[in-house]
Amino acid sequence: LEAQNVVFKYDARVTDLDMEISADNKTVKGIHITGEKEEYITVKADDLVFFTNGSMTENSSIGSMDEAPVLDRSEGSCWGLWRKIASKDSSFGNPEAFCGDIDKSKWESFTITAKGPKMRELIEKFSERKIEPHKTVTGGIITVKDSNWLLSVTVNRQPQFTNQPD
Repeated sequence: LEAQNVVFKYDARVTDLDMEISADNKTVKGIHITGEKEEYITVKADDLVFFTNGSMTENSSIGSMDEAPVLDRSEGSCWGLWRKIASKDSSFGNPEAFCGDIDKSKWESFTITAKGPKMRELIEKFSERKIEPHKTVTGGIITVKDSNWLLSVTVNRQPQFTNQPD
């Protein structure tokens, strides 16, 4: 992508998008960034701009076998950006429905390290797919609708964490 002049900004945070909004189009004209310094990127007519409007893993915290993760209730940058954009035009949705009440929208996950064929066989039966290297097994999240905890299962490409201890 760099060979095709795609610009990557590392250790940077998009804080706002200047947009031209009409009934038919929403066009980004400029990108406000903070990082080592504040920057403004002027967007040309043939540029493409992609942004994340909220993220269920924003402000993630990680626990261990011995300690539960600590819930981070601060507003993450994805949510702040989405709030700013949504205030410019209602077609960008309602971020408050997702980030306005953390206790009603938080998401918890855990990772299982299984040895031997038993777990593999159960997941293959449950997902009706064979586990193959470098492929997502479940095809996305499967929610167990009868679960009291809204339990969902997914088996991503393995290994999930390359430095995960045995």
